[in-house]
Amino acid sequence: MKISKALPQFEEEPSLFVVTGKQDAAFYKAYDGTIEQIGEIKIPTPHYSDREGHYRMKAGGAVPSTGGYERRDDVVIRDFIHELKSHLKSMHASDYSKMYVFTPSKVKNTIAEAVPGHLRRKTAAVIEGNYFKSSPLELLQKVASITAASQIFINPEARRILDRSRQARRRIRSHSKD
Repeated sequence: MKISKALPQFEEEPSLFVVTGKQDAAFYKAYDGTIEQIGEIKIPTPHYSDREGHYRMKAGGAVPSTGGYERRDDVVIRDFIHELKSHLKSMHASDYSKMYVFTPSKVKNTIAEAVPGHLRRKTAAVIEGNYFKSSPLELLQKVASITAASQIFINPEARRILDRSRQARRRIRSHSKD
C-alpha cells in the first residue's frame, strides 16, 4: 500500500509496526513510501464444552463457591505472548531502524517484556489503545501526530550544547566498558 505524501515516508529508515490486541497481533513494514503487512498472529478463544478445569464446592449449607484452576484469559494471554516472542525473535533487527508498538494499556507491560532485546532498543514509541482492527493509514496518522508533537524547536546554540553532552556520555560509556 502506498503512503500518502502528507504522512511519513520512511525513506531512509525502514520501520516495524507491531499492532497487538489481547490475543492477536499484526506486523507491518513501512519503507520507501509503502507499508505492507508482513505477518499476523491470532490465538483463538477456547470454548470448553464441559466446564473443564472448573470446580464447585458446597460446605455445610453455605453458599456454594466456584473457581477454576486456570482462568481462560490467563491461558490465552500466556499462549499469545509465547507466539509473539517466537515471532519477534525470528525478525532481524538490522532490517529495521525503528519500531512502533500499538498495544492496549491492559497488556502494555506484558507486551514490552515479550519484545526481545535486539528489537527493544529500536522502539521509537509505544502507543496505547486497541489499534488491531485499524487500517495502516490510521497507524501512520498516529505516528505522524506523535512525531510532529515531539519535534520541538531548539535554537542552534542549545542544540550544539545538547550534542556535546550526548557525545561526552557516549565516550564515558565506551571508556567504562573497556
